[in-house]
Amino acid sequence: MPSSSARFVEIPGRSLILRLLRAGVAAFLLAAGAGVAAQESATWPQLLERRDFAALTAAVVTADARRRAGELDFRAFRRLTHALSDLPAEAAPQFEAWVAAAGKDDGIPRLMRALFFNAQGWKARGNRLARETSADQFARMESNFDRAVADAEAARAKVERCDVCYALLLDMAKARGRREDADGLFAEAMRADPRAVAAPEAYLEGLEPRWGGRPGDAQAFVARFKQDFPTSPARPVLEANLLVERAEPHSQAKRYGEAAVLFQQAIDLDPQRYRTLYRLAYAQGMLKQFDKALANVDASLAIMPKRGESLALRGWLLAELGRAGEAAPDLERAAGLGDKWALREALLIYARGHRGLKPDPEKSWRVCQAALKADLAEGYACTGGHYYFGLHVAQDRPEAAKWFRIAADRGFGEAMADLGVMLWSGDGVAKDEDAAIAYWRAAKRTGEERGEQKLRAHLSGWRYFARVSLPDWWADVVVTPLRRTWDTILTLLGW
Repeated sequence: MPSSSARFVEIPGRSLILRLLRAGVAAFLLAAGAGVAAQESATWPQLLERRDFAALTAAVVTADARRRAGELDFRAFRRLTHALSDLPAEAAPQFEAWVAAAGKDDGIPRLMRALFFNAQGWKARGNRLARETSADQFARMESNFDRAVADAEAARAKVERCDVCYALLLDMAKARGRREDADGLFAEAMRADPRAVAAPEAYLEGLEPRWGGRPGDAQAFVARFKQDFPTSPARPVLEANLLVERAEPHSQAKRYGEAAVLFQQAIDLDPQRYRTLYRLAYAQGMLKQFDKALANVDASLAIMPKRGESLALRGWLLAELGRAGEAAPDLERAAGLGDKWALREALLIYARGHRGLKPDPEKSWRVCQAALKADLAEGYACTGGHYYFGLHVAQDRPEAAKWFRIAADRGFGEAMADLGVMLWSGDGVAKDEDAAIAYWRAAKRTGEERGEQKLRAHLSGWRYFARVSLPDWWADVVVTPLRRTWDTILTLLGW
């Protein structure tokens, strides 16, 4: 299964998104349930939306009491809360109203709001390396974390044995590099509840090298924890975490056999790890153990049904097993959840008749619109492709250019190349060679091969030097280093 960053380009001349839509036009003309926790979690966002705050508080209190009594696995409880914390930013006023209606003495609404703002903070930061993350992203993360910390601290004073409260505070201390805070929080969490699981796991994650831990710190902590808390239910969870960390280098190096063994050992210790189940299924898929992989990705989706990467993986596995008809709905759902690879594969199936299925322009359009709702640049580009070719909608080249421009302005290289072609020839837009060159140069900087190809094809040697080579040299050698130096100065000054 290709990674989600796989590119559309296959051959020069036109992006895959346009080529598959064009092929789809021709082909079309020629052809003419996850248990109690999942059930409960579906109602929590509905209760919040209806502002039935009393019922919502009672539902969370009941689930937390079951967790403390050992009747509800801590991961199952976190999945229940995830249904609320993963809501979009627009849900913030509903959480505000819930807290206001409950009053200061009720910690449950504050805890749920803390989880929500914690999730918003991570969404704002993104998952790139720190050096690739903008100051604005970090600022938005910090703002959300400040709100989450205030709520989590208020909740732990009100909620009995609030393991999740401490796990939240440890998670944010990890993100902020506050190791001393984490040490104190962990000790306090274990005094409050010696059978805590979420807090020890959150503390262990902060010991990983990527968060500033030293090699061996995590292993030493787990060994010490097993001595200090010999009957703790957190022991297998922590041991499973170490196994997953050992599997990571194997997985990155594509030693999928070694990775699969370690992932399986982690699952044996802690069966409810939906991410580890997904990674085990991926490794098995790469080993062409498709039946085993399908069973494990099904298990992952039974735990967490709305995971785009898991749906995409199941779609790929089904397609590899010759079950493309079953694969297509999973790919479509994954695209709607923001998975880029699934979007491309679904378009290949619906627009081009890939994997033996007949082209279906209506479903191809539906996939594009789902990608739009997920705010994928590819969704804007494929909508433009539909208008360009008149696939399921009336052909409208100016409308196509509008959608290509949106995708291009979001940094999508293939849309930049396609818009450049339209601008150069005046196809549906006013002819503008300067703008075409600018878009092709931008496409070239994203790694889109057709940007360079179009520049070479339309500019003579001297014009290419003057319009491409010289400006690129100036940007790389002069402008970019100066900008980095200036940003460093501003950071040192605290501006």
